[in-house]
Order: sequence, then C-alpha cells, then structure tokens
Amino acid sequence: AYRMFVFVKHKRATERNRFQNAARWEKLYALGGVGFMLAVGVTAATLCFRRYDEVTTLYGVVISLGCAGALAGRNAGRPYIVYGQILAVCFPLLVAFLFRDSGWYLGLAAILGLVMVSTKSTTKFLNEILVSALINGREAHQQHTRFSTALDNMSHGLCMADKDGAIIVTNRRLREFFNLPANIGEIDARNLAEMIAASGRMRPRAREAFVDAWLTQVA
Repeated sequence: AYRMFVFVKHKRATERNRFQNAARWEKLYALGGVGFMLAVGVTAATLCFRRYDEVTTLYGVVISLGCAGALAGRNAGRPYIVYGQILAVCFPLLVAFLFRDSGWYLGLAAILGLVMVSTKSTTKFLNEILVSALINGREAHQQHTRFSTALDNMSHGLCMADKDGAIIVTNRRLREFFNLPANIGEIDARNLAEMIAASGRMRPRAREAFVDAWLTQVA
C-alpha cells in the first residue's frame, strides 16, 4: 500500500516537482523498496522458524531468490538501495537456516550468502557501466556543442558531406548567406547545390552548370 501511494503521488507530481525533489522521491522509493523486501524476508524466516520442512524451506528460498534476482538490473543506478533490499530479503532467512543443526540448512545459508555477494558484485559492475555511459554521453554532448559553436562562428560558409554525398554539417554562415532554412534536414550534395542555385535566382542553364560543377568538386 505504501509503495502504491508513493507511485501515485509521483505520477501526479509535476515534472518540475520531480526534478526539484528528486532526492526526496528517491528516499521514499528506497524506503518502500527495502521495507517490502524486509517484509518478504521476515515472513519467510518466520515460517521457517515455526515449521522446518521441505515445503516451507522451498517456499522461503524460491521467494527470496525470486525477489533478489531482478534487484541489480532494476536499481543499479543507486547501489545502496540494492544492498539494502538484498540484505533485507535474504539475511533473515539465512539466520533462520543457521539455527538448524543440519548440513543441508547450512548449505542453503551458504547459497543465500553467495547470492547476496553476487548481487552486490553485479550491482557494482552495472553501476560502473551506467556511470561511464553517462560521463561519455555528457562529454560527447560537450564536444558536439563546442564543435557547433566553432562552426557557427566562422566568417565563411562551410558544409561537410560523407562518402555517399549526404550533407552532415552546415554552419550558420552558409545558411544565412544563401538564405537556407535553419533546419535543412537530411539532404545530399545535389539537393544542397540546387537550393543554393535557387536562392541565387540562376537561369536554368546556369543552375545546371552550377550543380554539375558543385558535384564535380564534391566527388
């Protein structure tokens, strides 16, 4: 009920509210996520304390592992949430198994311990990938912004085409000089030459000669 309440409140909040109160929303989410896993873990451990049989043990292990399985992939962006959740769902049952003087239950406790360690390791690995991707994306965006700024501050017009003749870059000076639209879109060298010729109000024969000369230079 608490998690549904937080979900509905977050859904109804404005985008500005979500951004300004991101830390608060994260804490509410973490509280609900860890609390839910703790409830599952304590329930499974309580059942095992009261009844040590195959069915109860199977129920506890399956539920705990089922809950733990998707934690790393879902919350790797915030590792401490995953650590809290995996501890809450597995540790109570692990303790319950340790109270049994049986090699079989000790083996199950060891498996749960390995699951906890593995989930932590996987979460850390995924978090490093996410952080690296975010940093690389930000750096790429900064480089793109710098490149665009440099192009737009040139005193002369410039365009660049790829090996297939598709125009991939045009600067502001070129667009202003030939009265081209700011958002040209996906065009090739011929289309750009025809747009430039049209802006110069060339006669048909002069336009064809200009386009042919342009394409010769591009080739």
